[in-house]
Order: sequence, then structure tokens, then C-alpha cells
Amino acid sequence: MQAQLCKGMHNMGMLETQLAMVMAHSTDRQKYLKDTITLIIEEKSRVELQLMNELIAADNARREVETKHKNMVEAFTKEKDALIEKIEKQQEEAEKDEEEKEEDDDEEKA
Repeated sequence: MQAQLCKGMHNMGMLETQLAMVMAHSTDRQKYLKDTITLIIEEKSRVELQLMNELIAADNARREVETKHKNMVEAFTKEKDALIEKIEKQQEEAEKDEEEKEEDDDEEKA
């Protein structure tokens, strides 16, 4: 009976040692996983910040291109209108010159 008691106490000691080892390993594993999660969250935040900065830069570039395009369209429209007006004046002058020439020709014939 005493041998069984000694054997039982020995087994309990082994179980306590194994339990302590499992607890230590569990604690280490929890610390490792917490550190890993922290690193992942930091990396995610860094990537999100980088993407937001790139998005802002892209939006600013888009706005700049839109502004340049709008300014170019306005400049071309003004230039086109000025050219059309110039052509119309030239046509009017040509018509007046032609009418005057016809009148002069009519007077010479008469």
C-alpha cells in the first residue's frame, strides 16, 4: 500500500511538473501571439496610411490635370472665337471691297 502511495505521489509530482511546463509554454505562446498580432496591426496601419497618402496624391494630381485641361479649353475657345471674329471681319471687308469694285465698274460702264 505504501508502494502504491509512493507511486501515486510520484505520478502526481510528474503531473505537476508537466502542468508547470504546459503553463510556461502556454504563457510563452500567448506572449508570442500577442506580439505577432501587434506587429500585424502596426503593419496594417502603416499600409493604410501609405494608401491614404497615395490616394491623396493621386486626387491632387487629378485635380491639377483637370484644372490644366479646363484652362487649356478656355484658352483654345478664346483663341477660336478671336479667329472666327477675325475671319468674319475679313469676309465683311472683302465683301465691301467687292461691292465697291462692282460700283466702280458700274460707274465706269455708265
